[in-house]
Amino acid sequence: MDFVFSKETAYNGIWDENNPSQNHCAVVALFLHKKFGYEIYKTRIGKSWHYFNKNCGEIIDETKSQLSNKIDYKSDNRVDEKRLYRSIKSRFELFLQNNNGV
Repeated sequence: MDFVFSKETAYNGIWDENNPSQNHCAVVALFLHKKFGYEIYKTRIGKSWHYFNKNCGEIIDETKSQLSNKIDYKSDNRVDEKRLYRSIKSRFELFLQNNNGV
């Protein structure tokens, strides 16, 4: 999918137009959950969390291009979507607006 990313929707406002999906993994994972019902997971990359989705065991990671590190998708850290939404609500709502609800 093609998304519109911005500094305002990036985690901590850290964004680079040369790496547009940088710091957008949570909003994208939540979007895919709401649109398609994909489960949300997170895994550690250094000191940070990286969010991704699974559907019937298949890994779906629309923001993996932001990372140069190898991603360990063996994570069993399933994320509660309601809790995630509360923590990123303003960024997520702006992301939806910027993407016309995709």
